[in-house]
Amino acid sequence: MKIKSYWVTFEWQKRNACHAHLLIWIDGHVDIIKAMRDKNTEDIQNIQGMAVVDSITSAAQNIAINEATKIREGVVDTLNPTFGPVIGNWSVWTSGEITIGENNPSSSRSIHVGIDKPLENDKGIVGVALGIGTDAIDIAEDTTKVESDNYSLSLYGAFPLYNDSILDALLGYSHLKYDTIRKDEAFNRSHTLTGDRDANQIYGSLVIRDLNLIGGSSDNYNWGISPYAKVDMSYTTFDEFDESGAFTALTFEEQHMSSTRFFAGADMHYTFRMNKTTIRPLAQLEYGFGVTKVSAAEMFYIRDKETANHVTYKLQSDSKSNTVWKIGLGLELIGDNVSAVFGYERNRLSMLVDGRTVGDLSESIYLDLSWSFD
Repeated sequence: MKIKSYWVTFEWQKRNACHAHLLIWIDGHVDIIKAMRDKNTEDIQNIQGMAVVDSITSAAQNIAINEATKIREGVVDTLNPTFGPVIGNWSVWTSGEITIGENNPSSSRSIHVGIDKPLENDKGIVGVALGIGTDAIDIAEDTTKVESDNYSLSLYGAFPLYNDSILDALLGYSHLKYDTIRKDEAFNRSHTLTGDRDANQIYGSLVIRDLNLIGGSSDNYNWGISPYAKVDMSYTTFDEFDESGAFTALTFEEQHMSSTRFFAGADMHYTFRMNKTTIRPLAQLEYGFGVTKVSAAEMFYIRDKETANHVTYKLQSDSKSNTVWKIGLGLELIGDNVSAVFGYERNRLSMLVDGRTVGDLSESIYLDLSWSFD
């Protein structure tokens, strides 16, 4: 403890008594007067502001969770939508998707490009894929929002198991770059705070399919129902970042999130030929259940960064569980060494967050193109 300064005065009274008044300034002391003056205002500010901060951190987490799912669907589900043999030695494919959220204003766009080849003796397929995409979530009428640019690299494969069963596997890495805009109304003034945050994610997926559990064929057509079960896993690290724009800007400390999702569903197809083109209507029904664990979101005011023992605010979130129903419809056209799939998906998500059930509905359209060369 270091005494910076002091003030003292002595008093003598007629009743032959004396006493002293003493003030001491200690290095690193708390500014009590300022603390008392700001306490009520800042407490109100924290209560109002933390709700917006919580929405921003939740939006960033949802983007990261959905990014792993989109990659798996864009890569594994594009491998061969109807599970037929890959033509030729090498195949190149591309997949594009646009998703619009109805309840929460949000949009997502992504494109994946991959190349794969069959292993010798029909032992499966291996490949690599690159992905790029953007996400945007509006939280408060375009005044508070989260946007991200997403980049991914995936290794994948499909391997026969027994009878007509097949195992799809995927392992990859994603880098997400967030731009956040937060409107703050502290002290009866409006402030716009911005920030840039990076996140790194590793993810994996396993899918077991039965290719022809139910089906039939004739000279002119064939049809089939293929059930499957899958698990998606991801682990994401959100880097520390600083906001800027006003004295109420915050520093967000590093945060971690893990997510596991289980799914069961069935793919259906009906195939027939018209001239030299194979036409295949597609349908999909899927149910999923997932659990997400997130570390506490810790933050403090940048203006207090150099202050010893500054106040750190913490948003602790319980584990989030969610269920999702997905319905998909599509049409595949197959020509000489070229195929195209156009599809539509509708997702109904129900999430239990801190004892509350939150629902959302999203719709997606996608286009897959693939071609092969020897």
